[in-house]
Amino acid sequence: MRLPKASAAAMCGTSSPTPRSRSAGGRLPRSANPCRPDAISASVQRRARVVAAAMVGTVATILAATIVNVAFPALLLEFNIGHDSLQWIATGFLAATTTTMLATTWLVETFGQRRTFLATMAVFFVGSILGAASWSAESMIAARVLQGAAAGVMQPLSMIALFEVFPPEERGRAMGLFGFGVVLAPAIGPAIGGLLMQAFGWRAIFLLSVPFCVAAWPLGARSLSSGRGAGPRRPFDWPGAVLLAGGLIALLNLPVVGHRAGWLSPATLVAMVATLALGL
Repeated sequence: MRLPKASAAAMCGTSSPTPRSRSAGGRLPRSANPCRPDAISASVQRRARVVAAAMVGTVATILAATIVNVAFPALLLEFNIGHDSLQWIATGFLAATTTTMLATTWLVETFGQRRTFLATMAVFFVGSILGAASWSAESMIAARVLQGAAAGVMQPLSMIALFEVFPPEERGRAMGLFGFGVVLAPAIGPAIGGLLMQAFGWRAIFLLSVPFCVAAWPLGARSLSSGRGAGPRRPFDWPGAVLLAGGLIALLNLPVVGHRAGWLSPATLVAMVATLALGL
């Protein structure tokens, strides 16, 4: 059934069927036709920006997880350390990621998605610059912990942002686009890291994430919501976070102590007891 002309005009935002002015060629200007089929709604544009912000932020953090592996031989020579100390450059990142990942919900409810995203990218930016400027193994480990802490927040935060703007029937497509970048980044990270090391040295691999951080800031500021959780704010579980971080550090330090002092030495037994106590 066809609608009357007056009703159709009303649906298009006009109050009467009065003819609109035409251009010299006799065609209606594109801006004068609000019902044109190629008009893109603001919600669709926002969804695209949210996907872009989530992908750029997550790719930056995931690249840092694997790209540093190719620099381990150079770091051994640069800082004159052993493998037992070098492993903290990798495991410190993972331990920080695990610890902060569980705090993402509290951060979003307390500060909102936008503030959490911008702060996370700022922390990751500082960690990347510190990693490129590292002067000792300790400063390198600190940089990796900062990067890991940001990565732990970014991954679940991206999922929260996508689920907010996409209805259930479209989330599969959104996750497919988002997952493509997430899966591709760790696969190409070591290859890119090797090329950067050959051309510029090991410090350059930490600067690769800087352009992603700079690009993610305006995307997140424009697209992510600033609303906070309804109701009273819940206090952060500091005892739980400290116990989790302590348990992870003790668990990761156990192989180091066992390698240095022997697996049946008193120091190793104390480390085992401490790990079990913090874990339970």
